[in-house]
Amino acid sequence: MGRYTVGFDGRWQESFDDLGEAIAWAREVAATGRTAEVIGRRFGFAHFVTAFPESEREALRARWKRPGLFGTGLFGGDEAGAVNHHHYGSAMGGHGGGHGGGHGGHHGGGN
Repeated sequence: MGRYTVGFDGRWQESFDDLGEAIAWAREVAATGRTAEVIGRRFGFAHFVTAFPESEREALRARWKRPGLFGTGLFGGDEAGAVNHHHYGSAMGGHGGGHGGGHGGHHGGGN
């Protein structure tokens, strides 16, 4: 089973077991004027799913196609910094697997 993680404000914020929940929360975040990105993780590999607002989607998708272990996504600039952000904390904890794995996001869990 895969996990879906929402990122904004330069951090991965919360993980979900359900893609619909992740997308709904990303839309809520985007409604506040922020750019939110949704990634999927399966077997340790991350991939771009979607981003909001829709006007940012293709630019973020293109960043994930750059060479590098995890792409660059919303937190990219240089490859090393992007990989560090994708590894920072745990995108595997959070919503569906207990609230301790997030980064202090939507449901208050994490560091």
